[in-house]
Amino acid sequence: MRLYTFTLLFAFVHAYFYAQENSDDMVLEAYEDYVELPREIVFLHTNKTTYIKGEQLGFQAYCLEKESKRLSKDTKNLYVTISNKDGLPIKQQLVKVDKGLASGVFEIDSLFASGTYTLLAFTNWMKNFQEPNYFKQTIEILDFKEGFQENLTTNVRPDVQVLPEGGHLVMGVESVIGIAIKDASGLGIPNVEGELVDETGNSLGKISCNKHGHGRFKLKPDIGRTYAVKINFEGKELEYPLPKSENKGVVLTLLDQGGGLSLTLSTNQASNNEILRNTYSLLVHNGEDNHLIALNPFTSLKSNNDIPRGILFPGMNIFTVFDSSGQPLVERLYFNYEGISLQNKNLVEKTNMKDSIEVSISSAEPILNASVSILPSASVTYRPHHNLASYTLLQPYVKGYIENAEYYFKDTNELKKEELDLLLLTQGWSSYSWENIFNSPPDYDYDFEEGIRAVIQRDAKKGNQQYVVIPYGNNNLEIVSFEEGQEKLEKTGLFPDGDDFFRIGRISSKGKLSPADVTVSFYPSKVPEIDTSSQALGYGSTSISKTDYSERFRILNQIRALEEVIVQAKRKSSQLESLQNKTFGNVEEITNEQKQHLVTFRNYISRKGFLVREEQGRFLIVNQQAQNFGSSGEPSIYIDDHLLNPFITRDTTIIGSAGLQPDVLSVLSNLRLSEIDYIEVNKKGLGEGINSGGVIRIYTGEEYKSSRKRSNAYTEYSEHPFEMTFTQEREFYVPRYSSYESDFFEYFGVLDWLPQLKSDVNGLIKFKVSNAYSAGVKIFVEGITNQGSFVSQTISLSPNE
Repeated sequence: MRLYTFTLLFAFVHAYFYAQENSDDMVLEAYEDYVELPREIVFLHTNKTTYIKGEQLGFQAYCLEKESKRLSKDTKNLYVTISNKDGLPIKQQLVKVDKGLASGVFEIDSLFASGTYTLLAFTNWMKNFQEPNYFKQTIEILDFKEGFQENLTTNVRPDVQVLPEGGHLVMGVESVIGIAIKDASGLGIPNVEGELVDETGNSLGKISCNKHGHGRFKLKPDIGRTYAVKINFEGKELEYPLPKSENKGVVLTLLDQGGGLSLTLSTNQASNNEILRNTYSLLVHNGEDNHLIALNPFTSLKSNNDIPRGILFPGMNIFTVFDSSGQPLVERLYFNYEGISLQNKNLVEKTNMKDSIEVSISSAEPILNASVSILPSASVTYRPHHNLASYTLLQPYVKGYIENAEYYFKDTNELKKEELDLLLLTQGWSSYSWENIFNSPPDYDYDFEEGIRAVIQRDAKKGNQQYVVIPYGNNNLEIVSFEEGQEKLEKTGLFPDGDDFFRIGRISSKGKLSPADVTVSFYPSKVPEIDTSSQALGYGSTSISKTDYSERFRILNQIRALEEVIVQAKRKSSQLESLQNKTFGNVEEITNEQKQHLVTFRNYISRKGFLVREEQGRFLIVNQQAQNFGSSGEPSIYIDDHLLNPFITRDTTIIGSAGLQPDVLSVLSNLRLSEIDYIEVNKKGLGEGINSGGVIRIYTGEEYKSSRKRSNAYTEYSEHPFEMTFTQEREFYVPRYSSYESDFFEYFGVLDWLPQLKSDVNGLIKFKVSNAYSAGVKIFVEGITNQGSFVSQTISLSPNE
């Protein structure tokens, strides 16, 4: 009989631990499957958060690998949109990302009215995931002609959120309860005092909230009793009931003990039998890596566990407790600052110059990639809730939008660490939903886009055929070939910008070009939609008065219109100087007289000593001087830095079915000088490699782009408009003001916006600040080093010091 009893007991224990092991495997398998696909995060640093209608919004995008928290080497396509309060897009851009960085400009023009808008940035790949890896920020736009509107939220009942630690309030078990008190716009109400009361109104203790509107208190709920939080707000007593206590369950308590953490599970007598028949595991994860820990058995209704700090991940740690069936019971978020590099106090030096101040920032690590916004010190237009560190390390892991999140990542100390932990106590469960992990792992439904993909299609009954793709945007001339019976061919990695077209010509057996007998489809063809459930927060009211600034802004616009003319002239002059400095050839700006008398590029280049002729059906340009030395004399010819005739620089030039080069230069036969800004002639090819035929570089102007867009009468190739192109990089316009001493400038002025700053190998960045403004200046720096250190720094300067 004893042997029989022992055998049953052994079988029961074996089955019990086998079930626990199986559930752990199930949890791990589901989790690892869910996080298998790599994620990316995007953050936009904007020059301001509040804009005057008629200004520009400048931004720099930082695209990071979510796992490593380093700049992404793979991200290429970034969508940036501005939508109104109804979610309708007002402006959209497709921006090219290079080594994790991109920048752009939006015009805050007549399409906008006074109000709040949402700035959104995301990639197509992000649509595969449930977590909020996209960027979302509220921007405010003011149109003084419509009147100044302040955001007033007074006399509105506050929103009081009460969240037990771990997510459950259990009868007879002491729980730590977090409280968050917010106004109607979702912003924390600071320093609210209140008390915990029971159903009879008896006070059970005081409750105090900090400056962020967060607080905590303890409660051991009794059977048959109910509880509420009572606060005094603007002279009124308001009461908010606590959630109903559960009869059975488990309560989690997490404490930071310095050298490690203590995690305690507590239960009540009603749950004891179920608890004793169960075992529990703790999964600690950060959305990528994980540790699975067997928790200690319950003794006297408690399971006490020490969590060594060495197993914690740098940054966010998500603690989830599972029972032996693999059911998640309680969850808690904990942030570990160890292993996170935050540079908030880099060495800053300034040097006073004649009309500016040179500022030098020394990063502790090379290479620093940064962006800088420079505003008057009294500005009310820069109030972001996030910096790069907070949006990368905190926001993607929580469900709600975090107010003033950058506070926890600047000048960090023990108080801020405690305040962040209190914030996380009020957040509940993480953005990594276990329902999604178990039931809806991400599929590869949305492509990781790398430029535009072109699908070229022709009649499959046709034989072998070659086509030439004419240069455009960031893409060079290329030959593509169809085999006999082939219907489709794809070209990937295309980066057209502005008004670029996809131009493709058919190469005949004699090398002549003619319009291609193909159809071309492009992907992506429009800005996709993405589900963004979290709502970005606004910024609340400001202390500035309702002064009518419309007349001052009218003057500002007049100054801007004049400045744009001057800027265009300066830009053209600096472009010519830049071209002259980087070549051994002669760069000439095409004059109006040349445009009127010579008319065509063909005539111009003939005057420069080149022979222009047609030979065997090909349009040729020959450097006669090079021919005298035994060379073919054909120069390399570039149009807007794209090589038109790469074949002459290769050993193998036999590419056509008849053994002839394609007539690619025929596109120059009718090119007009009115379409050209500059031409560089380098007959000896100095500094250009071994091509003895020399080099000709053509730089076209706006007329070339607009005329090519209008004309359909091409004899050399067919033209296919891209349905969507990358936004061309634009120079940020710095407004000029009639007065730099006015309150209008102090509150709303812009001194500069400097994206795409990169330090030298020693981590040093230098830039200049205008000293036109004699009062204080604030410089807002965001950035990241190649080693993954986050830089967020506010620098105050006084030009007179």
